[in-house]
Amino acid sequence: MKNLNEENMLVQVFKRVFDLLGRISLIYAIYILLTKMFTGPYLIFLFKVIGSIAAGLIVVYYSYTIFDIVGKFCKLKKSYFKEFLDKKVTIGYEVGSFWDVVDRYKDEDDLAIVVGVNNRFCLDQDYLSKNSLISDYMRKLSDTEKEVLNQDLKSKMYGDIIGYDEMKKPIYRNGALYVSHPTENIHFETALLAMCEPSYINGSGKFTSTREGLIESFEILFEQMPNIFTNSTLIIPLIGTKSSGSPLSQEEVAKFLISAFANYSRIKQHRQARRLVISLYDKDFEKMEDLLKIKKHIDMECEMGAFSYSKIKSEIEGTYSLYKEKVGV
Repeated sequence: MKNLNEENMLVQVFKRVFDLLGRISLIYAIYILLTKMFTGPYLIFLFKVIGSIAAGLIVVYYSYTIFDIVGKFCKLKKSYFKEFLDKKVTIGYEVGSFWDVVDRYKDEDDLAIVVGVNNRFCLDQDYLSKNSLISDYMRKLSDTEKEVLNQDLKSKMYGDIIGYDEMKKPIYRNGALYVSHPTENIHFETALLAMCEPSYINGSGKFTSTREGLIESFEILFEQMPNIFTNSTLIIPLIGTKSSGSPLSQEEVAKFLISAFANYSRIKQHRQARRLVISLYDKDFEKMEDLLKIKKHIDMECEMGAFSYSKIKSEIEGTYSLYKEKVGV
């Protein structure tokens, strides 16, 4: 099942169907041969009974194996999880729209999500992209809850301010993290992670980020994670991808998040979270081959990938260095 995809799933199914037909044909041929050799009515009846039982068992067995192949394929298209080390931790992915994935865990007692925000922590709808997750989240809050969040954010995040922009808005460091607790309408904790700069080139609601800034934000997130989410199911979308003005692909971000979580789980005394769920948008992962790359990376991390984090981090940084050399930055 390691190389299962749409094409070889069909190949495996057809192989089993032809194998099934071949075995039934063999049983029928043996039955015809025996009835010609032995003509007694009782023997012929016995051959029929034995042949029917044998054919039935074969059909049941091959039906089970075919359904098993299709079932595993369909399951991988929706989700995959694997246990990690001896800390009672699981790492995996869920496929679907982010809020649908979050809703699948609505009965969890300790549920948390991470959402990327601009490094101004400006959460006004006019400032945000209307299609962003943070904009969706803010629409879930009542006016009173928004006011409380903004006031609480200003008081708790003051130490993360590194300067002010020309509009007198505070600029927060990469990786500044604000955790909003569940409200009357929201049953999960929400971690807002500063990771991008506003871009005024194409108007408001546009943001940009660099590889170096994203890596810094992610590493600070994982440094703080055991103190906040150690008993939680943590759902992280593919924040910091090209769709949000980042130079990183969906595959790069997914692999980085998985490797960083595994790496910090190895070196930290306390676990990062009880379960890490990487939320993969279904329209970005329609091909089974793309999902299998993520599955393979999870398997590698959970089985033996002790040095994979430094490798994938250097690959991302190395790609950026080559780009800078090419354009002369």
